[in-house]
Amino acid sequence: MTIRRDPTTKKLISIAGAEYAAFWIIVIGARLMFTYGANHWYNHALSRWLLTNRITVDGLTDGLILLAIGMVFARVVRFANVLRTDTRAQTDAAATSVRIAGPRGAPRGSPP
Repeated sequence: MTIRRDPTTKKLISIAGAEYAAFWIIVIGARLMFTYGANHWYNHALSRWLLTNRITVDGLTDGLILLAIGMVFARVVRFANVLRTDTRAQTDAAATSVRIAGPRGAPRGSPP
């Protein structure tokens, strides 16, 4: 996934290909299969595992929710990191252009 700034709107946008789409399809499909399987295929085995390890159904649900939130959080952190890097690069570029664009070609702040 590539994150860049749109030149017209100045907003960050993400561009992802087929690999990224396939990754999300697999993740969502695995979640759906787990939910279906927990109700139809391995209900007794899952119940036994939860009882053996003293995990409540609410605890399992909370864990699955935290996994989903973690995936979204990782994407937000990636955007924030790109934004921070992009802002720093723009600030450095603006500072460089101010130093170069002084009167008569001399850097600003230098004696005339």
